[in-house]
Formats: sequence, structure tokens, C-alpha cells
Amino acid sequence: MRTDLVKAYFNLPTVRNFILSLVDVLAERRSVIVLLPANVDVNLVKQAVWGELWSREFSMREISLREFPQLLPLDNLTAVFQPEWAPPDIPRTLANFMEITHLPDVIGLWSIDACTNEIRSKWMQLIRDWAALCHQRANNGKQTTAFCLIAHAENSLGSIPENDIFLEVRWWWGFPSILENSLLCRQGSGNSRNPLDQWREKLLPSLAGGDLQLIYYLWDRIGDSLDDLIAPLENFQLEAEWTNDDKLQWQSYLSANGDHRSHGAGLPPPRKILNQWARGLIYSTVEFGPEVHPAILARLRNFDDLKHRLWRGQTELVLPLVDGLRLEICSRLTQRLGVEWPWRWEIPDSEDELSAVKDNPKATQLGYLSWLIRKNQNFRNFRQWSILVFTAHQIRNEIAHYRIITIKDFERLLQEIDGMVDC
Repeated sequence: MRTDLVKAYFNLPTVRNFILSLVDVLAERRSVIVLLPANVDVNLVKQAVWGELWSREFSMREISLREFPQLLPLDNLTAVFQPEWAPPDIPRTLANFMEITHLPDVIGLWSIDACTNEIRSKWMQLIRDWAALCHQRANNGKQTTAFCLIAHAENSLGSIPENDIFLEVRWWWGFPSILENSLLCRQGSGNSRNPLDQWREKLLPSLAGGDLQLIYYLWDRIGDSLDDLIAPLENFQLEAEWTNDDKLQWQSYLSANGDHRSHGAGLPPPRKILNQWARGLIYSTVEFGPEVHPAILARLRNFDDLKHRLWRGQTELVLPLVDGLRLEICSRLTQRLGVEWPWRWEIPDSEDELSAVKDNPKATQLGYLSWLIRKNQNFRNFRQWSILVFTAHQIRNEIAHYRIITIKDFERLLQEIDGMVDC
């Protein structure tokens, strides 16, 4: 993974705000459980949170459950902090442990996936009890310590505690946005703005959503045709498989929800697709809402949905460019021929278009503009633009009819625009 992409990713506004919101909770000595889907790297999130805590000069202690995965939670804490149980017959309770142990501001709990289901559930129960005891201690004016558990959600969905005054559960869901990932692609390209960079900036976020690993994986492949993208997508390291039950859950969710867009980073995914989210099969962006991971679409041979994701990225890339070209040519024709040029020698096919161009020559549509320049003798001095306008019209029509273009088509359009001469 490129370190510059990781750094830029964790500085995206919604990602950064999510991290800061976690640290703000911990700063109040309230515990946090952060739940991630399978395709988000726990270590990267941990480093972001831990780095922010270090910058605020919090005292911290990390506990890796890989060292003692079989120990009960309180036994594990005792092995790490080694409190002096005095007197020796003092009950070995969590409350007494908190009372006699010198604790840091934050305890980081990692690698809970290494534990059995039973031990994981007991850790969740301990964090719940810990939060309740911290509430009591705070009411009595005593110092409290926050737990920070960052883990993949899949193996813990059945034991996640409810939010409480001294405990918050946060979910990696609904962010980052497509717009933010476009910014990520621009930053990752540095100062370069070649056709592939421009293509990547719009198509890669639309196809990959917020999956950082997939963005990196497809970084140099996104200029390939859809046919050539299928195999890399199928081979992408997404361990979970899409089952018939997943299909039924997804269809049930879609039929029951009119507005599929996500609202509020950190809130839980919809219950009907919670399991699919945890396994990395579904993600969500504010622009398009929940969607099936493209690697799954490739394995299911769902080429129509993959094509649509490429197409919607192409609309953002190509249509503004073509429309800007249309307006520029209309302006130049108006300067040379006057405001009546769209209807002086020929008239558009429809009354609505004729009325529009009489009100404003910049309303001239691309197809009619192309026909005038190529066919009408009164525009013979502008024939140098005929290939340019025809190319733009042809590409625009492909997009307008929900067909995807290739990067070669895009490069050809840019080449024609760059070579545009003043007639």
C-alpha cells in the first residue's frame, strides 16, 4: 500500500472527523468500541487513533489479545498491569482492580479476533461493566480510564453492547464519499493531469467506493476496458463469498427502503444488511447509498451493474467537458456571425429548440451544431471544427444512451480539444 495514499485517505474530511470524534470520546474518559467491515484494515485505523492520542499527550497502554487469547478478561488485565491485591484476600473483582491499579488514560485492546467466541463475548461484557463502573467513579469524583477496542465486526455481532453514558459503539459505515475519493485520486496523482489521471479521478471512486485497498489495487488498471477489469476484480482479495441468503437479504432491504442513501458517519448499517456489511460485501456512500462490492459483482458476472458504475463516473468526466466545448463554439460563432446564426440559414427540427436558440444562441444543441458546421455552406469557414464537434457529439451520444466509452475515446476527445484552432 502506498503510504501517501494511506495518509491522504485518513485526512479525507469524513474519515478525519470520524477519527477525531473517537478521540474526543476517549478524551472524556469514555470507552469506545469501533467496528469495521472485513475490508478495512484494523491496524490503519488503530494507527490513526493512536497517533491522535499521542499528539494530545494521553497516557496509553496497549493490550494485544494474541499474547493471552485464552485468558479470561480480568485475568488478562491482571497479567498486564500486575496490581498488588492487598490485603491478599481482597475479592478479585473488576471494581477492586480499578481501585487498586494505577491505570493510564486509555487502554487499547487489539486482536480480539484471536479469541474464541466465548472469550470475545466476555470481553464485550467486561467493557460494558467497565463503563458502568466508570460512571459510578466519575459521580464520586474519582479518576476513570477509557477502553478503546477497534475490531472487525463479523465475529462480534452477537455480543455488541448498547451505547451508554460511558460507552459508545461506532461503525465504519457511510463514508468516505465519492467526492472525497475523487480528491484522494487527485492527490495521489500529484501534479500530473494526463488523461489517465483525469479518468481515474472520476471512474475509480464510482467503481470502488471507499475501499482503499481496491482503489490501490486498481490504480494502474482503471484505464483498462471492462472486459480486462473483470479478472482483476474477481481475483481481488475479498475473502467472503456472496450466498443465496445474502441475495435474499439484499433484495429484502432494497424493497423495504425507498431512500438508500446513508446519513451520519458512525451510525450502524441497516440491520437487514448488517452481516453483509461486516463481511465486506456491501459498503455505502452518501451519493449512492449501499452498494454491493464490485468484486462480488464480477464473480457473479453482473456486468450490467459494473458497466453502470463506470458509466456514472464517465458522465461526470465527459459531459461537462463536452458542454463547455459546445458553449465555447457557440460563443465564437456568435462573435463572428451575430446572434441569429442558429436560425438564419437553417432552422432546428423542433419548435422548442428553435424558440430556445432565438432566445439564446448558446442553447444550440450539439447535434444541430455539428450538422451546421459540416453541411451548411455558410459555415464553410469553420470546417476545421467539424471533426472536433462530430467527435464530441458522438461521445456525448454514447454517454447519453447509457453506453460506456473507452479511455481511447476520451484521449481522442482531449486531443481534438487541445488542437482546436481559431477559425
